[in-house]
Amino acid sequence: INDPDLLILDEPTSGMDPIGTREFKDLIRTLAGRGKTVLLASHLLADVEEVCDRVCVLYGGQQRALGDIDELLAQQDRTQIVTSRLDEATLDRVRAVLTEASQEIQEITTPHDKLETLFLKIVQEAQDKHLATSGVRAGGPVPEFLRTGEDVVDGRGVIDELVASAQPPEAPAAPAQPPPPPAAPVPARDVLDELIVTSQAPEPIQPADQAPDEPAAPADDDRRQSQTDRSVIDDLLADDGDGKDT
Repeated sequence: INDPDLLILDEPTSGMDPIGTREFKDLIRTLAGRGKTVLLASHLLADVEEVCDRVCVLYGGQQRALGDIDELLAQQDRTQIVTSRLDEATLDRVRAVLTEASQEIQEITTPHDKLETLFLKIVQEAQDKHLATSGVRAGGPVPEFLRTGEDVVDGRGVIDELVASAQPPEAPAAPAQPPPPPAAPVPARDVLDELIVTSQAPEPIQPADQAPDEPAAPADDDRRQSQTDRSVIDDLLADDGDGKDT
C-alpha cells in the first residue's frame, strides 16, 4: 500500500496454485524493474531461479555460494547452440565440422518447456475457447499503479479508496424491553367467604334450666374470638394502600 523501496518476502508463493504463483512472480519482476530491492527467502528453487538476479545459498548455517545466478548456474565446460529444428543431412554436416575441430556432439535433444509454462498454456487455450470452469481464471497484467507507482502517494490514495468503499456501520439494535411486571394476585373470594363463615363462633350450648325462647348471652371468650377472627379477615380484604388487594 505504501509502495516501499525494500520488500522482504519469506516463501511468498508457498501454497499458491500455478496461476497465482505466475502472477506473483510477474509482480516481483515488475517491482524489481522499477528499481526496488526484493529480498526473497524460499525453498522453491525454481521460483528463485526465475525471479532472482543474485543468489546466496545457505547450508549448515553458513554461506556456501554467492553471486549472479547466471554465473552460478552456467556449465563452463559446455557450449549450447539452439537453432530451429535441423534435418538429418544438416546434422551430418555439423558432425563433420565438429570432427574436424576434434569435437563431437554429446547430445542432440529437443528443448523442453517448464511444467508451469505448459500448464499456463493449456489454461490460456481453454479460456480462448470460453470453456466453462469452476476454477480460477488467469489474471491480467500487473496493475498499473504497481507497474508505474504514479498513483501511489504514501499509500493515501489506496487507503482513501478503501475507506470510501466501506459500508456504514449498522445501527445498534434497540435494547430489549424489560418484561412487564407480574399481574397483581386476585384474592380467592370463595375461600375468604368460607373462612368468614367458619370463623364465626359456634352457638353456645343452651343450659338445661334456660327457656328455649330465651336467647343466651355469648360468653366473653366466644365474643372476643369472633371479633378477633373477623378482624383478621377484614385486614385481608382491606386495601393495603398501594391500590392492590392483599
